[in-house]
Amino acid sequence: MNNTLEKIAHDVYQTAVAAGEAILPYYEKVKDLEIEYKEDDSPLTAADIASHAVIERQLAHYVVYDKTIPILSEEGEAHSLAEKLSWQSYWCVDPLDGTKEFVKGHSEFTVNIALIEQHQPIVGVIYAPALKIGYVAWKKGGAYYCHPEGREVIRAKTPVEEPLRVIASRHHGVPRIEAILNQLPAYNLVSRGSALKFCEIARGQADLFLRTTQTGEWDNAAGQCIVEEAGGAVFHFDLSPVRYNNSLSYKTNPIVVVGDTTFAWQDLLAE
Repeated sequence: MNNTLEKIAHDVYQTAVAAGEAILPYYEKVKDLEIEYKEDDSPLTAADIASHAVIERQLAHYVVYDKTIPILSEEGEAHSLAEKLSWQSYWCVDPLDGTKEFVKGHSEFTVNIALIEQHQPIVGVIYAPALKIGYVAWKKGGAYYCHPEGREVIRAKTPVEEPLRVIASRHHGVPRIEAILNQLPAYNLVSRGSALKFCEIARGQADLFLRTTQTGEWDNAAGQCIVEEAGGAVFHFDLSPVRYNNSLSYKTNPIVVVGDTTFAWQDLLAE
């Protein structure tokens, strides 16, 4: 199975690169793009749709374990929740994560693709088209940083050293995060957009990432696989594991992403 997952991860990475190439022409003229806003006030552009079309075209007929599997994409067709709960495996896709960064002309936007099986991501790919870098992982296969010169094994940093390096979104400074961080004697705050926050944990450049609101499965699944295969962990604030497709929702409850799995995070998170 491991060789099969490695082959799937390689193919999915190439799909993410192709989707990224579809995004770049829009990025180059982003100031002229028409922006729509969805019901949750998140932006949607033609770049999101172009990326989704590439991913759907390549994955719709991709055979995994002798069968094709459904695609759950932020920009794809709506599936009934009852139908979704019947899936044993599916692709979990965000064709353009960090659209807020994208429309501002920032480079920290990504294509996220994960393969979910039995409620867990077993392949994860995050590709940043404007930066020409990416990350890929598969279950029991490790995590890798990919760049134009090749790829490198990455590991989360352990043990934690003071000051903690905390990574956060440029768009979310919420009281709950501030209350947690105020318990620390010292910390360094690093801002990143999109799923690259997971990648900073996975490559040992940050210790802690807090996501205090519900988010779509597609926001977290690929990053979770990469962090876990790099030796880190992703869990809910009550320390329970993050699982996918186990409720009547497309949402994931607030999560904590850490590099050091031996640190007493429960003391920091206790309310």
